[in-house]
Amino acid sequence: MGSLLQHHGCRLPALAETFERMGRDINNVSHQEMRSLACAQCHVEYYFGEDNYLIFPWDEGMRAEDIAYYFDQREFADWIHPLSRAPMIKAQHPDYEIFTTGIHYQRGVSCADCHMPYKTEGGMKFTDHKIQSPLNNITASCQTCHRQSESELLRNVYDRQDMVNDLKKKLENVLVNTHLEAEFAWNNGATENQMRDALHLIRHAQWHWDYAAASHGGAFHAPLEMVRTLGNGRIESNRDLMACESLCGCRIHLTFDPGVDLKGQK
Repeated sequence: MGSLLQHHGCRLPALAETFERMGRDINNVSHQEMRSLACAQCHVEYYFGEDNYLIFPWDEGMRAEDIAYYFDQREFADWIHPLSRAPMIKAQHPDYEIFTTGIHYQRGVSCADCHMPYKTEGGMKFTDHKIQSPLNNITASCQTCHRQSESELLRNVYDRQDMVNDLKKKLENVLVNTHLEAEFAWNNGATENQMRDALHLIRHAQWHWDYAAASHGGAFHAPLEMVRTLGNGRIESNRDLMACESLCGCRIHLTFDPGVDLKGQK
């Protein structure tokens, strides 16, 4: 195992150990797949277990719901929200997980194909080790497969980013209200038993937002998955608002303060 991983730039045991828990042998992956897995050592969701041991939470799958279920089963939380008192999970940067749900991964494209495209010099073919956004080198990164103009390809990327960013901001506004309404419910005498389901919905709704927001390039790598993830977060946050309103007996109309972040801090 060590020789194959080290040959492709893999140094951390967490990736190989995660594959083993999933019933796969990392030694049996293809060279092309390893051109993405070398990146997946770091550009992933992770957390630190006992004795700060690095773990990738992929045992139940790689989608936002799968990883939330993984953490739920272990009753894991990164912090308790100071307003809603919900046990929260903080996403790191689930780039590889989101990439695997997109069309490029499904067509066999690797991270290196776009971020380190092949180049030739002196009759030798090798990967460009100036790792960067493909948009900085569209000719080599994109137009080896896509025949559209550079301007059209750029517009395709920006349209997807704008669409996902718009949904993300809308979910942010709802999430702020869910935390404030939960705080309102606590202040009006709600019990832990009454708040349990509402706090679970807040935890999952913000996790869906964070899973999308913390990714690098998710809006391009897998725009459909980003829309699905943010949409599910919106559904859960709306369900939470209804749960909190039923406890309070009314709906409180809150104004979103852009100076308050999702940790409840100025």
